[in-house]
Amino acid sequence: MTTRSFSFQALRGGRLAAMAGILLGVLCMVAASSQAASTATGVSLCVKKVEPRKGTIRLIGAGRTCKSSERGVVFASVASVEALQSSIGQPGQKGPVGEPGPVGEQGPIGLQGPIGDEGPEGDEGPVGLQGPIGEEGPEGEEGSMGPQGPEGDKGPTGDKGPTGDKGPEGDKGPEGDKGPTGDEGPEGEEGPKGKQGDKGPDGDKGPEGKQGPEGKEGPQGKEGPQGPSGAAAKGEIRGGGGDSTVEDGMGSRFFGPSIDLFSSTETTIQEVLPSGGTVSNLRVYLTGAPGPGNKYTFTVRRDPASSAAVSTEVSCSMNGNGVGSTSCESNASQKFDAGDAISVLATESGSPTTRTFFFRLDYQP
Repeated sequence: MTTRSFSFQALRGGRLAAMAGILLGVLCMVAASSQAASTATGVSLCVKKVEPRKGTIRLIGAGRTCKSSERGVVFASVASVEALQSSIGQPGQKGPVGEPGPVGEQGPIGLQGPIGDEGPEGDEGPVGLQGPIGEEGPEGEEGSMGPQGPEGDKGPTGDKGPTGDKGPEGDKGPEGDKGPTGDEGPEGEEGPKGKQGDKGPDGDKGPEGKQGPEGKEGPQGKEGPQGPSGAAAKGEIRGGGGDSTVEDGMGSRFFGPSIDLFSSTETTIQEVLPSGGTVSNLRVYLTGAPGPGNKYTFTVRRDPASSAAVSTEVSCSMNGNGVGSTSCESNASQKFDAGDAISVLATESGSPTTRTFFFRLDYQP
């Protein structure tokens, strides 16, 4: 048995094939000359790869086989193919398909491909069932009064309200000039018969005379003095409504009788009383409560002609949201002299809600 080593280094393509042919010829001659394990029909070789590009070729005799780590190769001429096949035997039938090997480990995730075109829009889904109604939230605080809107169309005339109380009677004016004498009136009724006088002595009876002409009516006598005046009737002083509003941050705000405006200057809004009298029983009404922790106070003011204006004890207040928070009254009274001016002062504390107000006062001349 002869073993030959060789190297495949630097052998590529056709050069490798040519080298294999030459090597085959040499091996055949060596085998023939040595008569070592050659057959009449061909030459058997065992080829083994030792490392890349290096290996061994081993010549074996008839009836011998290659090792499990080698691969067998038989070289024969065309004339001896049939004899070689009878020596080697016909190829066996194809064996059954082997069981599939185990699944290999999953390879690394490839790069994400480009985003495809957007698909067509799907049909709209059915409307879902309505959810349950939530609990009602807490009531929010009342917002501030918004700006006054534009004046609306004039509504129909309302029913006539009740006649107000008669105001106090004014002082009597100076006596006018005497007018011309009117035409003579009709003759008045005969007055009562006077008492009969004492009977005088009987005189001598004279001759009966002729009846004389009727005399002219005498001039009208002067008018007698005027009797004492009766007591003046009790009256009422009213104000507010319309633009008479009170609000947060207003400071001191003044209101006058019989007017629906306000002013921060007292002298522009007060009213002078023509006669003296007593003011009492202040009643004030609001269109809504000031709000929790808030307060409005209303005070009657007296401005004498000879001194500065002062606040009187005729005053009342409204606060909070409870009962009685939209009206108040005072039973106090204050005497006014003729020529004194009157007004009502409004003040606030906290942050009260804007409201319109009305007031009434009793006035006894």
